Amino acid sequence: MRFLLRNLFMGLGTTLLLAACGGGGDGGDRVSTAPPTVTISPDRATVEVGAAVTARGEAQSSSGGAFTYRWSLDKPADSAAALDSASRSTATFTPDLAGEYRLSLTVNDGKADSTAALAVFTASSTDPVANAGTDITTVAATVGLYDQLTGGTVQLNGTRSQPPTNGDLAGLSYQWSLAQVPESSKAALDDATLAEPRFTADKEGTYRATLVVRYGNRISKSDEVVINVVKSNVPPVAVVKFGGEEVKDAITVVRGQTVTLDASGSADPDSPGNNSHLQYRWEFANGASPGVPNGSKSVLSGATTAVASFTPDMAISYRYAITLYIYDGVARTTKSFYVHVTKPEGAANTPPTMVSPLPPYTNATYEIERGAKANFMSDKAGYDIDGDSLKYQWKWISYPSGFDPETGSTFTTSYFSSVFTPNVDGEYVIEVQASDGQALGASVRQTYTVRLGANRAPAASAGLAARNTTVAAGSIVTLDGSGSSDPDGNRLDYAWTLLDRPDGSTAVLNGATTVRPTLTADKPGYYTAALTVKDSHGFPGTNVAKVTFKAKSTNYAPVVRLDVPVNYTSEQPMVIGYRGDKFSYTNSLTKHTDEFENWLSFSAGVNAVDPEDDPLTVLGTLVQEPTGNAFRYPATGNLCNNGLNVNDAGMASSGTTYTDHINKLLAFRDWECPSVTLAPSVPGDYRLEFFVSDGTDRVGPYAVTVPTAKRENYPSLLLEDLKKSHDWSNNEQKIVIRQTNPADTPQVTFPTFGLPQANRRPVLPFSLYATLEPRIDEYLGTDLVLATYRLTAYGGDYTITGLQASDSTGVEKPRFVGLSNNQVIKRGQSVEFQLVWPVSQTMQSTSATLVERFSSLSWAFKIAERPAWTFDYSAAAVR
Repeated sequence: MRFLLRNLFMGLGTTLLLAACGGGGDGGDRVSTAPPTVTISPDRATVEVGAAVTARGEAQSSSGGAFTYRWSLDKPADSAAALDSASRSTATFTPDLAGEYRLSLTVNDGKADSTAALAVFTASSTDPVANAGTDITTVAATVGLYDQLTGGTVQLNGTRSQPPTNGDLAGLSYQWSLAQVPESSKAALDDATLAEPRFTADKEGTYRATLVVRYGNRISKSDEVVINVVKSNVPPVAVVKFGGEEVKDAITVVRGQTVTLDASGSADPDSPGNNSHLQYRWEFANGASPGVPNGSKSVLSGATTAVASFTPDMAISYRYAITLYIYDGVARTTKSFYVHVTKPEGAANTPPTMVSPLPPYTNATYEIERGAKANFMSDKAGYDIDGDSLKYQWKWISYPSGFDPETGSTFTTSYFSSVFTPNVDGEYVIEVQASDGQALGASVRQTYTVRLGANRAPAASAGLAARNTTVAAGSIVTLDGSGSSDPDGNRLDYAWTLLDRPDGSTAVLNGATTVRPTLTADKPGYYTAALTVKDSHGFPGTNVAKVTFKAKSTNYAPVVRLDVPVNYTSEQPMVIGYRGDKFSYTNSLTKHTDEFENWLSFSAGVNAVDPEDDPLTVLGTLVQEPTGNAFRYPATGNLCNNGLNVNDAGMASSGTTYTDHINKLLAFRDWECPSVTLAPSVPGDYRLEFFVSDGTDRVGPYAVTVPTAKRENYPSLLLEDLKKSHDWSNNEQKIVIRQTNPADTPQVTFPTFGLPQANRRPVLPFSLYATLEPRIDEYLGTDLVLATYRLTAYGGDYTITGLQASDSTGVEKPRFVGLSNNQVIKRGQSVEFQLVWPVSQTMQSTSATLVERFSSLSWAFKIAERPAWTFDYSAAAVR
């Protein structure tokens, strides 16, 4: 019976299918092509931050095919939440920040995709949420001279921690701890209460740091970050031997003797017994000065090998300087020493030699401005291969009519103090020869042309366009000679030369006669280029400028944190305006005085270090400011000048004033300083972005927005430090209440612990400490005023709660004066209050007791209408 029914239904099914397809014909093989459908369960929920969320996909399809799943997660900015799997029927994630998380699911049945299903989860938290950041891999510090540590800086990041839902981020306080460090490590946090503290990873291995955040009386669960610190490269050890003996600071040889220097005994501590990868570079050098004496024609042979040699051709003390560079593929070690050369015993005297043409000190073009002094001060005018000291004999050969050589010139036996002052245009010919006390050398004549508008020599300056000295291996590097100059404003011709490149490199300069040539740093290592310039008259510059840079195959990016001393918000904007006092500057030469109004200002910047101690450059940019703003002179006087310096003599000669200089600085909107100070004149938001580069990696932007308002439009409760306290008076020989500057009353934002530690931890004023310590008996029972503040209510009424002045030892009786618990400050009202320390009658006359007692004091209160706004003045020990 079952068999018959089954066949009956099969037949009916066939009939119905044919009918649905419109009968027989070519439609007999068609099947349904409807796409699959999918839903997510649950499709909406409110969840707790930190609690895992699992969603299930439920798919249907008429094709009967197997489903594939594609989940995606849209999350709040800065969230690191991630799906455990994007291809299963279920997906799990853990919300780490408050906000909205949107799960999207699409399925495919082998023939078509479904329409995406959407589920929305809103994460909230009644407690703050600590977020210690992502795991870190970095390099350990290296041990340098005197056991000083270099590099190895690790920066933790708790900035993604969150207050309770709808809380104020500024109300968070941070507490970090190092839960694990490698054995024998001395790592310690620089400030465990910062959002981004640092420590030096002095040992390789694993470090673990934990973070707990507080919001009022609520505390988060701890979060942990793992820091994996790898071994840093140990620079090679340079060993130079001469005659089988190791060279220390200097060696002594005889003129004409071949000097063979052997560095094959140098070593790489990271690769014991293997020196095949080391690269050697020898050069005559003594810092920025040439390492060979004037007149020497000695040449280093084997300058790129482990063994180098040269033959000194002059007997002179400490004028031959040798520098050896050894590169191990990561780091370079430098060793420098001197070669003292003596005259061969019994050798005959050699007369001295004069250089031709003779280089005047003041102008190397041999043109002299009429009326200007021509000083002969160069030590490159003559030389003696025996090393004898020289005396000079001068003789006028010819000069224009009207010039008196008796009064117009002073020639001495010393080349360094001879001078003449031409007062007539024309050609002046001087003859000079040198004597070593035994023989006169050949004389040299030099012609100098005197005229108005004499041509002056240019000067070359070489650098990198990126202003760093490290680059990424394989990158295109742009050299920069734009800092070269000509005092007459003449056009310059540029000539670049690639002096050195790493072993195996085929790098060449492209555009070697342009101001900014390029090359590809095709190998890791050091590259050196030289620049000379000529002016449009064809006269060469006074110097050869060199630039050396390093190409790296591996790099650890700079460690950066924002440095914003005051945390301004929309509820607590920076107050702008004229402070009420002025600053003046008088040019010592022109006696012109410039006067500037001091305006309230804010500072913002970055604190950056490099794990490998690479030099860093910073670029700050103002990306947003209100229309019509013109920055004013900041009361602090701190202005970033971007290298634009002036002096009184320069302003006097150019006819400019200090106001002209300041106006240029105030017009900047891009800065190369790590911190900038700005005094806005128009209320609104000011947003700055900072980038930091080590030449290989550029990190950022690190952005800060500073909201500002005029005092009369301040939206809430304004707290100001009046800088009024007891201090020692030399005139009265006692302590008196003193205010530093009535116009200087810096704004302080709530909570007070939101400031950097150096600013938020008060210390006993040194002058007061120095006064009290020897005279403590005179002040027992005295009410010492440590600080005075002012509260002004603008945005409504505000209530003081939790007012408490305490001493953790129970001995002292600190108190507030002018402020009481549950006091209401009405809108428009200002209240001044003092933090007072009545010095205990039991105080002993010792500095240790004084410091100890002060260190235990604290003053605190809260604002009832703003639970996160707290005042906390906790005294710190004087050191």
